[in-house]
Amino acid sequence: MNKNWLNIPVEIYLHNVVICVDQSVEEAIKWGKANGLKPEKFTQEWIEQFKEAQDALGFCHTFSNNGKHTFILIWLSNKPVCVNSYGILYHELYHAVDYIARNIDGETILYNEHKNSEPRAYLYQYLANQANTFFWGNKMKGKKQ
Repeated sequence: MNKNWLNIPVEIYLHNVVICVDQSVEEAIKWGKANGLKPEKFTQEWIEQFKEAQDALGFCHTFSNNGKHTFILIWLSNKPVCVNSYGILYHELYHAVDYIARNIDGETILYNEHKNSEPRAYLYQYLANQANTFFWGNKMKGKKQ
């Protein structure tokens, strides 16, 4: 996979969380089309929002792929390398968890029978672990956790 793109499938919920680093709107559209998104998903409004959001350090956007899978795009201005930049990544992953929860379960929004958010916490942990492995490598391998 391209070092600037990470596609995290969340098959159980029919979602994909896609993280890209320092990519232009044209590169995002190219990636989307190559991964099955129809060109009409990239409206002029979407393009303008993408370009405006690039003034930020990161943003999160969601769009459906014909009801089959929902893609959540997380754009980061830079590859995470320090505590603050990982904070930006985690901030955007939190938005991704919210999007998934709202899309799949409008009533209980991924709470368990005790009304706590353990299902959301596990989803967040999964996304964070995938992103950490991609950006950070497996530096913790073999260490007690």
